[in-house]
Order: sequence, then C-alpha cells, then structure tokens
Amino acid sequence: MYFDRIDICVCINGIICLGHSSVGFVLWNSEIKEFKDVPAPPSPNVGYHKSTCAFGYDHYSNEFKVVSIYTKFQRHTGLLSPSIQIYNESTGYWRQIDTLFDQSVICFPGYYNELFFNGVNHWTGCILMDERGQHLEAIISFDMREEVFRTIKMPDFGDLSHSNYFGKTLGVLGNCIALIIYDKRVIEKNFEIWVMREYGVKKSWTNPYKIGPISVIQRGEELLMRDGLYLVRNKLLILKGRGRVLLYDFVAQELKNFHLRNPPDSFSLLQVMDFEEY
Repeated sequence: MYFDRIDICVCINGIICLGHSSVGFVLWNSEIKEFKDVPAPPSPNVGYHKSTCAFGYDHYSNEFKVVSIYTKFQRHTGLLSPSIQIYNESTGYWRQIDTLFDQSVICFPGYYNELFFNGVNHWTGCILMDERGQHLEAIISFDMREEVFRTIKMPDFGDLSHSNYFGKTLGVLGNCIALIIYDKRVIEKNFEIWVMREYGVKKSWTNPYKIGPISVIQRGEELLMRDGLYLVRNKLLILKGRGRVLLYDFVAQELKNFHLRNPPDSFSLLQVMDFEEY
C-alpha cells in the first residue's frame, strides 16, 4: 500500500496505525514484524468531505478499531451533518453507525489532533451554537466501547478562548487529560499547560505550568506547530525542522535540545509517538 500523504499515525499497545482515508490504513505490529491492511472506508453520499479519523482499542471486545468521520455542510441550517464509519478488526469490515448524540453541531479540527486516552478518543473542536457561526470550544470525545460521542468543557482561558491566534493541543500529564496553549503568531513562545484533575469535570481544570519564553525557531528552521507539540511521559516535546527536538522536563524544569542522527535526506520529521512494546 502506497501513501502520498498520511492523516493518521498513532501507536496503541504496541500497534502502529498509519494511513490515509482515501487509500486505506496499515496496522503494524513492530514486535513480530507483521502488518495488516485496512481498506479505505466506503465513500458516503455526494457532498460529504473528509473531516478526521481516529485509531483506538476496545478493551472489552479486545480489538482495535478505526473511525472515519465525514461531514456535510447543511445550507439551510449552516450546521454540519456527519457520517460516522467504524472498522472492526474482528470482522474486517466497515460499518456506518447512528448515535443518539447530536453530531450536527460538532466541528472537528481535522488531522493530527486526536488523543486516545483510557479507551476514548479526544479532539479539540467546537460546538456550533447558532446559524450565525457562534461557537463554544470544547473537547469532543468518542468512546470506543460504547461508540458514542460526548463533549467535555474546556477551562476558562479568558481572552484566549475564542482567538484563532492561539493553538490548543491535547496531551496526557500525570495520567490526566491536559491542554497546551500557545500563541501561534510569535517566535518567542510561552506555553500554558492546563490539567483536568477529574475526568469530565470542568471545575477540576488547573493551570500548574507556565513555560517560556522559548525560542522555537532559528534561522533556516521551520516549527511544525500544526502537529509539533506532544506531552510524552510527563515531558513536553517540541518538533522543529531539520530533525531537531526540544524537550522540557517538568520535574527538573530543564529544556534540552536533541537532534536526530543522519536522517535520510528524503525523509521529514512528521510526528512523535510514545511507543512501548507489549
């Protein structure tokens, strides 16, 4: 299977899923050096556009699942009508699902912004409030076992909540959902880390870490801010151009620079994942 571009690259329980919804996906078990092809999902009706996809694990049925989400803009309401399809590893087929949750008001952010945590996929998105485009930013979740959507309220960021100039990236810190907030316009960046101490409870959000300013770009470099921030094992990783990685240790409160040794010229640094063999 050949990919001219990838819109998912996730590792769960030692299995790596990568691929593109128009071509298909590959489930790769690096420990035993085996992979499984997943066909592309059936195209929905005319007018639907690819929105996002996700990879997850259902602990109860003991199988991996791939979720594909297409959206369609409704002219008469101005809202989005999604089509949700799920691939089950056990059956080898895609199926479309209907959920009780009203997804017509959900706006998904697109690629490279999903987080799988405790059996649930999460995205930073928004809920459309009316036909004029008023919206409320929220974390959109999809339970891999129950196959239902839910929303989680974000903390109150003040003026940052509704600004398109501020990026919001999901991660895990101290076994809790966390949000990284930063200004996309500046080179000297300050990062705010918000942590949800009790899952699903808005009042439990805290802001224990403020990091910076950090100069994230040097001459001739490009910061991969669309998908270049990660919280991995209680450390903040920042991807930069030319194979450079910044690592901030929350315990030691130190910033370190790393550089990939001799990467192939034809390769680019796309994503970092937390890999652990099972």
